[in-house]
Amino acid sequence: MDFTTGDATAEERPLAVLLDGEFWAQSMPVWPVLTSLTHRQQLPPAVYVLIDAIDTTHRAHELPCNADFWLAVQQELLPLVKAIAPFSDRADRTVVAGQSFGGLSALYAGLHWPERFGCVLSQSGSYWWPHRAGSKRACYLKS
Repeated sequence: MDFTTGDATAEERPLAVLLDGEFWAQSMPVWPVLTSLTHRQQLPPAVYVLIDAIDTTHRAHELPCNADFWLAVQQELLPLVKAIAPFSDRADRTVVAGQSFGGLSALYAGLHWPERFGCVLSQSGSYWWPHRAGSKRACYLKS
């Protein structure tokens, strides 16, 4: 699902990728707030892409440190979105955000593809993954 606010040119329009998109679209509807803040010039006009987790099984597989997921986002999803709602290619105008597994995934994207995802909002990331006891370094710290 994508949503655009304002009428900025593609070169100026930031991209925000929100993981667990169904939460932001249904449980905590973010559209009215984004629209209002944009109209009041407290947020720039932007393109928002909300990625649905489908269900808990898919979420647990797709989000935590999954290179295939992020390659598909970059190579398949974002070009489709850009054809409909153009956005800036600049990493410093791109934010990826998520909570829990989504927060871990957002950080993973920013660390592995900083040229695409220059800004990260990781809310309560699941940094224990894949080992709750913390006995091994997490995937995003491995070189």
